[in-house]
Amino acid sequence: MKIKRTLQPYVEDEKIVFGFGNATLVRTVPYTEDNAYLVKKLDKYDTDDTGKYTKEELKKVEQWRSMGLLTNNDYSDTRYSRNINFFEWIDVSRNLDPSTYQRQLEQKTVLIVGLGGIGGNVSEILTRLGVKKFILLDFDIVDISNLTRQSVFREKDIGRPKVDVVKAYLKEIDSNVEIKTLSKKILSKEDLAKIYEKYDFDLALCCADKPTVKIDYWFDDLSYQYDRPLIVGSYASTVINYASIRPGKTESLHKFYGENMITDDNLLKNEVPTSIISPISYMSAGLIAYRAFFELVELDNVMPDALQLDLLNWQVMQYDLSK
Repeated sequence: MKIKRTLQPYVEDEKIVFGFGNATLVRTVPYTEDNAYLVKKLDKYDTDDTGKYTKEELKKVEQWRSMGLLTNNDYSDTRYSRNINFFEWIDVSRNLDPSTYQRQLEQKTVLIVGLGGIGGNVSEILTRLGVKKFILLDFDIVDISNLTRQSVFREKDIGRPKVDVVKAYLKEIDSNVEIKTLSKKILSKEDLAKIYEKYDFDLALCCADKPTVKIDYWFDDLSYQYDRPLIVGSYASTVINYASIRPGKTESLHKFYGENMITDDNLLKNEVPTSIISPISYMSAGLIAYRAFFELVELDNVMPDALQLDLLNWQVMQYDLSK
């Protein structure tokens, strides 16, 4: 066991402080010469060799482990070493092995419906994060207007099915990723139910915007029916948002939307044209992928169940959907 270097222990106000840079991760122990010596000692030695530690030191080692201050991370430079260092930093449990979370990511399967400005970008982020299994669904082809905000598409892809392009792009990132593609349109709850019936996956991401609202409700119903977590994400101009539904743990999307959705009282009944730029699309995808990460690795969640962020005035609205 070692002291977590990622917590950057330092001395302040007669305390040794762990968790530099983030108040929610801060833990402290009294500053004494013995504690300072043990911190430095734990940075160099392995406590399996108990002969190098006094009984009092071993007692403190166990206490510090319970506080989430210790790790077995060797800090080697590997493909996922930066991930593993992050998992070490954010994990406040007594778990010593941060690579546990990397292995969990590799074992999970993610369903992504809709490969546009959110879904395509999310698929790339999750692949780079280490997710190895995907089911990707979209009926559309790449259009020239997609190139302004969707990272997986290039000019040479115009006119090709999105599912084929995304699969090839993700394979270039990680040749070991397993991808099932479905080129089809979801027109009813029954269409979506067939996906839930046929395929096994650990998390569903609804990144589709049509049929508007209805498809979110279809996902919500099937999430509870099949007991599978769901994240619904979207953007509109400068507003990005997500809602994370966990059957048995959160309220339904029906209830959440019923209490918080703005009613459709537009004066203009024509379809509103899409207004979005790439920074907002990328931030939205990053936010949703980050929420998906917490769901997939089952870390103690520090993110709200639902969040809306307006990037014009930086107003943040958070929602607790727990039952």
